[in-house]
Amino acid sequence: MDEAVFYITEGDPADKHSQESLGAISSIQTSQHFTSFRNADCPRYGAALTGMGPGERLFIAGRNKALITSYSWGKESAEQRFPVPENMACLSVAHHPLTGSNQYKPQYSVPWLLAAGSKSGKLYVWEISSGNLLCVKDAHYQEISVIKFSKCGTFVFTGGLDSRVMVWRTLDLVGEDSTATKPYASFTDHSLAITDLLVSESSLVTDLRIYTTSKDGTLRVYDVSTKSLLTTFVFSVPVECVARDPAGRALYAGLNNGTLRQVPMYVVNQFTHVLEAIGGHGKIVTVESDPNLHQTFVHHQDGNSTPTLMAVSLDGMFLVSGDNTGRVFVSDVVTKQVVKAFTPCKSGIAYLEVGVHGTKTLNGEAEFDKKHRLLPGLKRVLVSPDPLEHAVTMQIPGVEETDVEFQKWLQQKAQEEFEFKLGDEVTVSSGGKEAELEEKLQKVSNAYNSLKTMYEDLYAEHNK
Repeated sequence: MDEAVFYITEGDPADKHSQESLGAISSIQTSQHFTSFRNADCPRYGAALTGMGPGERLFIAGRNKALITSYSWGKESAEQRFPVPENMACLSVAHHPLTGSNQYKPQYSVPWLLAAGSKSGKLYVWEISSGNLLCVKDAHYQEISVIKFSKCGTFVFTGGLDSRVMVWRTLDLVGEDSTATKPYASFTDHSLAITDLLVSESSLVTDLRIYTTSKDGTLRVYDVSTKSLLTTFVFSVPVECVARDPAGRALYAGLNNGTLRQVPMYVVNQFTHVLEAIGGHGKIVTVESDPNLHQTFVHHQDGNSTPTLMAVSLDGMFLVSGDNTGRVFVSDVVTKQVVKAFTPCKSGIAYLEVGVHGTKTLNGEAEFDKKHRLLPGLKRVLVSPDPLEHAVTMQIPGVEETDVEFQKWLQQKAQEEFEFKLGDEVTVSSGGKEAELEEKLQKVSNAYNSLKTMYEDLYAEHNK
């Protein structure tokens, strides 16, 4: 197990050199490079990674094409391309709720839903295992700039260029009447376009908070359960991205002037010497200038670049950030110094994620699963709300089944189908139908006994 960073470039269709863009996964602590994906350029937030390790997948939204591309772990080139109704601006993946329980511990995480926000403001939701299009909603008046699922999968959060942040219940979107679904909450406090949206890592719905940034120079903290605004942090320049310490000790804001600002969430009261939380109950906190650079990272200011995405390591000691010039830095949060820099790309960083890279080992060597099952195509028409017409494509369980075992499995399924139909017929039938069925069975039995008697008589005469 190793902590790794995954970043992907934005690319520029007008520049031929930027077509050689890629996505890469490398270790934060060491110089090890795990894997890469070629020609994986996408718009900002236009990628969704199911996980880091064998069996995982990467989904990429086309920049100027109505396509979603799928990559498999261990393969550099694209594996599948799915045509979609329109150009998508951002993607997000939700894992199946059973994978988060202690009762079910699958070998790999199980992706469940793929959500996409279009440039026209529509929200699309597909079921990955079947490819069915479960929902199409007019979520925003303008382009959806960012979309995120909560860790528990209960909510979907969307932020758009129309300055609104919408909260949706996942079950409402994938239910039978998704067309009539209304948002769980709508936050309209921002005055300009939403640039980033961060969901707290808590698995408890009652402790779920979201952090939003905007071109209006504010960073706002919302409580989802109470649908309320907790704190507003005001900066002197537009805020491009946000990251949060895993323990909730600090927030990190990427500013339009190229600096990264650390915002502590707790301070020591100079009179009582007690550690107190900053903000809460709708308070407005103005982030003062930092001329001595005690809480400011300045390494992105070289070349007049602007930070685009940020993430914090699992221990909270390192801040990983990317900018619009293709540079990715790992910085120490205490000294504010760069401890590692990745190879610069030819275009801006469009997606960045920090996680744990897991490997499956066999005899001490890493084993990569290259036998990926192809995914069903993503449908372009809404699926029928009738549950009986909902079919899920699945792989038959078992390891290297022989023909004999497969025939036994078919016979077992045929027997189960026969018993099901017979039980269903008996259940649906009533009164006279049951009597009629018994009468038919009696006639068949009498005919069989008659034939048996006739056969015995013929056999006796032949032996005389």
